[in-house]
Amino acid sequence: MRFKINRDLMLELLKSMYKVVPKGSPMKELTGFLLEANEDDGYLYITATNLEVSVQRRIKVPIESGGKMLMDASFMYEMLHLLGGTEVEFALIKEGAAEVKSGECTYTRSVMNPCAYPKTEIPFPGTMATVSNVASMYTKTRAAVVSSGVPDGMKGIHFDIRSNGFRVISCNLQNISMVSHMMNCENSVEFTLPKPACMYLATAAGNEEIKVGTTDTHVVFMREGLIFSARKMAYEYVNVDNILNGLKPVYSMKVEYSDFKPQLESTYTVAAMGSKMSYIGLEFADEKITLTTQNNVGKCTNTVDAVKISGEESMSFFYPATHLKNVFDTIEGTLLIQIDRRGYILIRDKYNRFMMTRVSDEAVKKQREDYVAEKKPKPKKVKKKAEPEEKAA
Repeated sequence: MRFKINRDLMLELLKSMYKVVPKGSPMKELTGFLLEANEDDGYLYITATNLEVSVQRRIKVPIESGGKMLMDASFMYEMLHLLGGTEVEFALIKEGAAEVKSGECTYTRSVMNPCAYPKTEIPFPGTMATVSNVASMYTKTRAAVVSSGVPDGMKGIHFDIRSNGFRVISCNLQNISMVSHMMNCENSVEFTLPKPACMYLATAAGNEEIKVGTTDTHVVFMREGLIFSARKMAYEYVNVDNILNGLKPVYSMKVEYSDFKPQLESTYTVAAMGSKMSYIGLEFADEKITLTTQNNVGKCTNTVDAVKISGEESMSFFYPATHLKNVFDTIEGTLLIQIDRRGYILIRDKYNRFMMTRVSDEAVKKQREDYVAEKKPKPKKVKKKAEPEEKAA
């Protein structure tokens, strides 16, 4: 087996797959990249799997002789970073040993038995839809996924793909993120993937257009040079539309993202300076939104002009600072902010919807009491003087 490939291109391919490779797996073969050089079609196939997720990349390269090898993924990734030259040559010089050359540098490295690699058969779906912006939509929804304290159906990210667009949804018991992208998807597909699988997918697929389909057990994403397969979650996903439509807003305001974001960032900076992250209060009154936070370091108050749409009384509630920041890192344009009597807040822009529950008054009070206790100086311990020893008569 012997082939050549551009070093930067090889690094780019491995970077899109590296996170899938399990670290410290008891099955040693899983820690490697499977390289298969096919003389007949002139393609190099690179595969990584952790048995739940599989990624295969395909690239046309000069192949002197075909074959396959299984090389440790960490070594291979680091080695390509260190090598000089623009082109790298891989060769299987004997059973269990490979040689890698680039420029004036040559590595000789033991390799694993490729026949022992647990390469999974990637199923081919019958119907496929087209999507794009997968990485961007993962970034906007990942914060609302938690791994404990919620029903199993909430531990993943849900894809709802229709012919005219698709939604990506995440939900826990305090937050909902629903991000939409309008495009011609051609077909309808619906599934839920574990959060780690979505992270691997975002790294491999980026925001470029890609086909997606499902089988009974798997979700498969495909485009030229890339096949990504992951086991889908069997649990039924929560109906977030029912939750969002069940909210009865009593106060509504419009505000420009460009006006609100800097005030939130300023408030968040102070919230993060305390011994632990303090809550951020939002007060809605007249044509303004007031942001406040207070901790053992200091206090901050900022005001943003807004357009009141409905609501009689002023309203004020506290929210987790990090959750607020995550939401405002993913939206833009003119925002509609609505609050119901319980303090549930719904934030919308043109395509996205986010819901958040408030922090209880008891939690806010307890946090401030803790800050006060931290400020009190601890009493100094007074060392007792040692009693003088009695002299012998």
